[in-house]
Amino acid sequence: MRRSSGTAALEACAAWFAVGYSYAPTLYRYGLNPWYGFPLPVSAVSHVAITMDSARRHWASRGGKWKSRTQGP
Repeated sequence: MRRSSGTAALEACAAWFAVGYSYAPTLYRYGLNPWYGFPLPVSAVSHVAITMDSARRHWASRGGKWKSRTQGP
C-alpha cells in the first residue's frame, strides 16, 4: 500500500506537533513559552547526525577531533 505525499506530510506534521506538545508541561514547569518545544525534532536530528559522524570516525580509527586537536582511538 503506497501513501500519497500529502498523507505522509500530514502524518509528519502531526508527529512534529505531538513531540512539541508532549514537552509543553516541562516548559511550563520552568516558566518558558511552550512554543520552545517545537524545534526539538530539529535538535534531535542534529544530535543523531553528530553521533553517527562520531561513530564513523571511531570505526575509521581517526579518534575524536575538537578545537583542531585529535584524540587517539
